[in-house]
Amino acid sequence: MDRSIFSSSDVIIDDGGCADDAITIGSETAAIDETPTPSSAAVAARTEARYCRRARGRSQQAHKLWSHSKGPERGQDVRNKHRQRIFYCKHCTNFTPSPNLESVCRHLTKDHKLVIEEDEKKLDIQIKGSLRSFWGSKSIETDAVAERHDVTAKLGEFLNEEAIDLALVTLIVRRNLPYTCVQWPELHAFVSLLNPAAKRTIVRSHTTVPRRIASEFERQKELLKSALRASRSLIHFNIDTWTAKTMIEYQAIVAFFVTAKGERKKALLALPELDAGHAGSKCGPRFVATVKDYGIEGQLGYITCDNATANDTMCRYIEAELDSGPKPVA
Repeated sequence: MDRSIFSSSDVIIDDGGCADDAITIGSETAAIDETPTPSSAAVAARTEARYCRRARGRSQQAHKLWSHSKGPERGQDVRNKHRQRIFYCKHCTNFTPSPNLESVCRHLTKDHKLVIEEDEKKLDIQIKGSLRSFWGSKSIETDAVAERHDVTAKLGEFLNEEAIDLALVTLIVRRNLPYTCVQWPELHAFVSLLNPAAKRTIVRSHTTVPRRIASEFERQKELLKSALRASRSLIHFNIDTWTAKTMIEYQAIVAFFVTAKGERKKALLALPELDAGHAGSKCGPRFVATVKDYGIEGQLGYITCDNATANDTMCRYIEAELDSGPKPVA
């Protein structure tokens, strides 16, 4: 784990309304005082109608997807706090309601064998433009071959989606790329040149990237936990604190150990923010919490840190909290 990051004017009112709507609804209520209170379904329909006016430019594919949504039931939201419309699958109750149309598409295809015909999107048009500039006169012939089902299926046999996701996430994190890089037509054109079937395996939504990073972080963390618990040596630590240019204080907790195969390794276990300062009484609890999180309380060895009074206080705190195991030596 080379990078710790591997370790994410409108006034909004409940039920997806806005300030102007509240005034309109208020005037309507004043005009029809004796009309019964509208049902929640009617309110939801009226709210949705307001947003539908904004969605006239939505792609045909999106309309086809929403035809498989049953809409919210009593007590359910039409939109989330970001004003994104929530999809409720009308074919089953297993799907967790979501505004993410990519996950909706995967669910319908995988669980219900429904293939939604996809219109050509702006990104696809840009990708084709990039490919034509690379291929020149051979572009049309190459596109025709790549679109053949038998060719695409054969090329797809060589793809490993899990490995592709991991490679993409690693590239973004280690090279500090923006999440929106997955929407670069040049990136997708490059991937398509290597394997035309890969264009359907690469993430295209920047909002998906942080979730993939968090998922990979948790997977890597579990592997590190296993390696630490199986260590042939005690686990030694190097602890340091500093203040970044943003005036945020951090505590780096680095472990040194010998693996079950006899290899010497080091790993950054945590990089917590010290919002209450770097006093020993504040750093100690962060270290203890990290050690307990990894389940290595009984494997502590030496602790190396600066010769500061705050670190003496921290080590005494650690000894008092973890007195059932070996005493840490600073």
